Amino acid sequence: MAAQGPLGLRIPEQTQPSADSFLLRPEKTRSWIADLPLANLGETSRRVYKAFVEFNRITLSADTRAQVLREFREPIAYVEKNLRRHYIGASFPLTRKSRKIALLNRELHAEMAISQKILIGGMFADKAGQLDRESLDHAIQQALGHLRNTLLHSYLAYEPCPRHTWREIHRLAAYGLPNSAYVSQPGQSDGQDFNGIHETYTRILLLALSGPYKLRQREILSVNEGVDEWSRHTRLLDPSEFRKPEDVTGLFLADLASDGPPQHLSLGSIPQHKQWVVLNTKGLIEHVRDKLDTRDASTSGRGDLNAAPMQKLLQIWSGAPARRHPRTNLNFQLKIAVGLNAIWGLLSADGKDKEPEAPTPHSGAIKKPSDRDWLEQTDMLQHTLKSGFLKTGDDEALSLTPLDDDPWQGNTRGPIAPIVDTRPQQDTLDVWSSHDRSSFETRVFRTFDESASGYGVNWTGENIPHVTIGELIGIQSPAHEKQYDLATVRWMQNTPKDGLKLGMELLARTVQAVEVSREQDKLKQSQHCLLLPERKASSSPPSLMCPPLRFQVGETARLKDGDKESRIRFTRRLEETGAFSQFLFAPVDKEKKQGPSDSDFDSIWSEL
Repeated sequence: MAAQGPLGLRIPEQTQPSADSFLLRPEKTRSWIADLPLANLGETSRRVYKAFVEFNRITLSADTRAQVLREFREPIAYVEKNLRRHYIGASFPLTRKSRKIALLNRELHAEMAISQKILIGGMFADKAGQLDRESLDHAIQQALGHLRNTLLHSYLAYEPCPRHTWREIHRLAAYGLPNSAYVSQPGQSDGQDFNGIHETYTRILLLALSGPYKLRQREILSVNEGVDEWSRHTRLLDPSEFRKPEDVTGLFLADLASDGPPQHLSLGSIPQHKQWVVLNTKGLIEHVRDKLDTRDASTSGRGDLNAAPMQKLLQIWSGAPARRHPRTNLNFQLKIAVGLNAIWGLLSADGKDKEPEAPTPHSGAIKKPSDRDWLEQTDMLQHTLKSGFLKTGDDEALSLTPLDDDPWQGNTRGPIAPIVDTRPQQDTLDVWSSHDRSSFETRVFRTFDESASGYGVNWTGENIPHVTIGELIGIQSPAHEKQYDLATVRWMQNTPKDGLKLGMELLARTVQAVEVSREQDKLKQSQHCLLLPERKASSSPPSLMCPPLRFQVGETARLKDGDKESRIRFTRRLEETGAFSQFLFAPVDKEKKQGPSDSDFDSIWSEL
């Protein structure tokens, strides 16, 4: 069981190592690493993980531990980046094996954080020497950095964060903030690299406040990179300098005595104790608005990969969370179709005649099984994974292959070269033209709550369609087989107990299957699209749901609705995800302004 360190940090029990352990000497560790079978990623991952778990549970001198830790950084970075491609860009729910790989990657960072916590504990335990503030600050920053990556990999797998992670982040920050080397002020941009505890902690808070369970994986990775720059436009306020204003826009409370993420100041009262800080993001809000004002993503020719997520973040930071409609806990069945292509097929005249295709493995699937699954058989996992959520019964064995560009090929002792990211970019695949993600049929799912604006759905069952954030969902009307509500997946989270849960927002109560072709396209290839009718109650004009990246604002096209055909122009992009682009449009004939006719002047003839 983990022991409480000097800062209340959880550190595993330490035992004496065996006399022949290579972990006792840095040079033996270096030789062991050089002999890793890098061509076999599964075996390399197994050896590195087991050795590092053992490393964190044996007694070593502080100097030896620090030197051995440096030797492990390169192989762990190699394993971590190669494992990513088995679940980054995948749709959900992941296969059991892909989920294990994602959780393994998370545990590697959790173990790296443990190593730094052991070093921190050793600094306090050394009664003979004076505490080295610079070394302590550095170790705290390193521990926070690995805990940040633990959170990141939870978000990328849409998993809840491990227990005690936030508690330890807050405790490290609470000790380190008063002694941090740098304290940035909002708006600083002199190029200095702020790596102090203040900056590291602020970046973690901003990552958590991005609403990661509402973002696609690519967006989560972009946010994780962006917070390094965004943190310069924020301020951390402690109890001595904060007075709660009437306008709490952009203010978030982090309770340093809790095991939870920051939350908007309007959602709770300020604790009676003094262990809390407020993150002021008002400067960041102004900064983001200025950047968005310089470009109008809704009228740009192609989708801007940065603008859409930034607009989502701006909404999160600038407004207190509030529900538009009351939500009730109701449990009932919904017949659901997944994806623009499937919904179109079911709505079209010949949709019901199409044979459903068997689901094919998504990009996160593991390929050919081998005869051993070390993730299942190793006892080392039980040190950190007591809940057993990596255990999957008689699942296929682990089989991994490294990236095509092997950074260690022919260089067993040199530094690791930059790894080329060859993961599948599912966010931009032609998902609308394939049946891999869903066939022309509905599946039955159960809700766990509902409101006027959407549903919460338990996405569980055998051979269920795979989804991502932003996927289109068709919900069949109980009364009319050919009528569908249109919704989209706004958030998702997986839990070991309940499986994958989705939050769906309703976009329209009825849709029509239409075909749209670009006038500039000589081949006149039509795209399957969905027509959302005008909603007079909300003054929403009609719009089109189209495959992503197929049309541009300003283009003219032909819209075919059954036997009717008309010319339209795309006037504005309302939203774009990896699954659809939503456009406003106008009939081309109505756009043309005719010259004034004689009848326009009839009222003035008698006045002349």
